[in-house]
Amino acid sequence: MYIPTDKCLVTKKFHIEVPTDKYYSNMAVYKIWFGKCFFIWKGSDMTTEQKIEHSLRSFGTIVNVAHKFDGWSSDTYLLEASAGVKIASIHSHRLDIANALDVANVRLSQDLMVYEGKSYLAVDVSKKRTRDLVFDKSELHGFKIPLGKDNFNNTIIWDLENHSTPHMIICGATGSGKSVQINAIIEYALIAGVEKVVIFDPKFEFMDFSRRLNVEVYNDIEQVEDEMAKLVDEMNDLVKTGKKRKTLVIFDEFADAVSASRSGKELNEYEMVTVGYYKNGMPKMKREQTGELKSLEENLKILLQKGRSSGFRIVAATQRASVKVITGDAKVNFPVQICFRVPKETDSRVVIDEAGAESLGGMGDGLIKSPEYPNLIRFQSFYKA
Repeated sequence: MYIPTDKCLVTKKFHIEVPTDKYYSNMAVYKIWFGKCFFIWKGSDMTTEQKIEHSLRSFGTIVNVAHKFDGWSSDTYLLEASAGVKIASIHSHRLDIANALDVANVRLSQDLMVYEGKSYLAVDVSKKRTRDLVFDKSELHGFKIPLGKDNFNNTIIWDLENHSTPHMIICGATGSGKSVQINAIIEYALIAGVEKVVIFDPKFEFMDFSRRLNVEVYNDIEQVEDEMAKLVDEMNDLVKTGKKRKTLVIFDEFADAVSASRSGKELNEYEMVTVGYYKNGMPKMKREQTGELKSLEENLKILLQKGRSSGFRIVAATQRASVKVITGDAKVNFPVQICFRVPKETDSRVVIDEAGAESLGGMGDGLIKSPEYPNLIRFQSFYKA
């Protein structure tokens, strides 16, 4: 078999003879040793499964694509590695697989996936989405809030009655689908019968909910600070009386709000107190500090830590995937972590402790890490117009 010279990416000077056995005939990527140079040729008459297999085989890594699942923003391929193949070697050729498939990047799962009793390595390949996952009331069961569907058509949920998953953090860049996800969560929560929804909305994105029953929306930072303090007082009253009230708190762009809130001496409370009397009997007054208010960040932390037992559930969202914002302590309080598309791999690791969110397709294509699921899951969020 001879490769036409116009198919060679490196040079057009040579006709290169390659093996014609079953593994190499019609292969998508040839890696051919010619003297001290490698020549790469790409064919176009192969399936994606064959391209993945042959791109890895050219590096001596033998795998078999055992299953394919069609998703909304990506397709998932389950790779079965041959005996003696190191999984780490497959991870090292992630960009080689992407090159064979003519895509910018692919995502390989950090852990093996068990499907029908066998272990596989999952490869997610992004694609142009041709259909939307439309909001569907029938997906709601009790207080299990539907978030979206994975590529296996399983509904991904957030159970408001599960005490191991009380709060959620959502991170994503502009256009990633963060606000659409929050919108769907609020709609499902209201249908489920959550008694009260409080939305802190510094960017005025959820003002339409202000006209809904049992929904309160606050925009100005002063309002946000005051209402957060009131929620803490309400929570303390519920704890003392042993009562519960299902309350969903949505805090959009919480990092920016915390940065803009009062801190330090701005939180000091002052009153005019009597320190003595003048000779004529008039009181001598002086302005003295009589107390100190808790900051917005402190009240949020109190609500996160103590609110779960009294029915409070919190969704905090931000565009800033920074270790200064999403600290280790913060992630402890947010056991459910969702990351939509972010600019850099380091941003993905800050939120979900793994790379992958930087290669997502945007518009609701996300990764979720939750105690309810053993592995990190890629999913498409529900779209609510």
